[in-house]
Amino acid sequence: MHFVIFSEFIEIKRWWEILCQREMQDRFKMAIIESDVMKAALDKWVKIYQGKAPWVEAQDNSIESFNFAKMICKETARLATFAMSITVKGSARADWINRFMNPYITRMKSDICEKACAFGYIILKPNGKGIDYVMPWEFYPTHETEGRVDGGIFLDRYHEPGDKWYYTRLEWQRFEDISKDVRVYRITNKIYRTTEANGNGEEIAINQTIWANLQEDVAYENVRGPLFSIFKMPMSNNIDLLSPLGVSIFSNAQKELKLLDIACTRFQDEMLDGKKTDKANDVDYLLSLLGVKCGYSPGQFVLNGRAGQMAAAQVKADNRETIQLIKQIRDSLQTATDGLIYALDKYADIYSLAPVGRYETVYSIADT
Repeated sequence: MHFVIFSEFIEIKRWWEILCQREMQDRFKMAIIESDVMKAALDKWVKIYQGKAPWVEAQDNSIESFNFAKMICKETARLATFAMSITVKGSARADWINRFMNPYITRMKSDICEKACAFGYIILKPNGKGIDYVMPWEFYPTHETEGRVDGGIFLDRYHEPGDKWYYTRLEWQRFEDISKDVRVYRITNKIYRTTEANGNGEEIAINQTIWANLQEDVAYENVRGPLFSIFKMPMSNNIDLLSPLGVSIFSNAQKELKLLDIACTRFQDEMLDGKKTDKANDVDYLLSLLGVKCGYSPGQFVLNGRAGQMAAAQVKADNRETIQLIKQIRDSLQTATDGLIYALDKYADIYSLAPVGRYETVYSIADT
């Protein structure tokens, strides 16, 4: 469970600087497979999603943010999760897994799918009592198999108001070959504490912390997949061609987002000055181009001339690109959910949370 939520991305960036790759690699004696270029790209995507794009934060402060990035992520998530239903059935074990599905769907519809669109991917991780939704800056991938991340380090921080100590937990999950015929899934926890809010400090025993119920190091046999799952955008990563990580849905449309902010800022200024303007046609063109660069059909995003409000065209039979994009995202979400359900099933085995039994997953997503 994540005890500290960062409300400002500057804190996330600082956290990156503290727990840099070299330090992480030294602590666990392993390599992290996330490149600096991917970290830099994620940094920019988050800022754009927050309405703090570089062109908005510039010193002259002449460009306002109209946050089209959030709009397109929100609309994509709405289309991808519209009337989504997931049912796990078949046994008492299935019933135990199924109890997590409604809260999971609710989170997907409310914010998680939208953030996955914005950041490229989100990690889904059971915690025994529910599901953690891990942001990309809280996870360092360490292993991949055929383009699928199946090992990584998770970050947790904890600080009790009034306590001088700040605690950090690093949880490393990965597969290990013990012998030629034996492969295990291993989880290692390392705990650190410091009096500095942004430091790492000394390593301490896990039984001195709120995580005392966890084991410092444990290995499990008969595990076929990781005990976490990644929901990522189904487009090719052209930021780092060797990376298994996903990219933001607007990764290829950052120039259009900048031009839209410029055009709308000028449009707004002219309207406030009482001048006649024809900038709406420019905005329509850029909105349509933005949609195309994000994978939508031409004209999917336009200004509604009658209402003067931003609107997204309904998905129609001839909107092939839009239909294909939403289908691919739904397929990616189903794959991620299958992985999550498998992880939940294994958690039930490991901690004896529900009787052993078969399960069947039924997906239902209505057309938009």
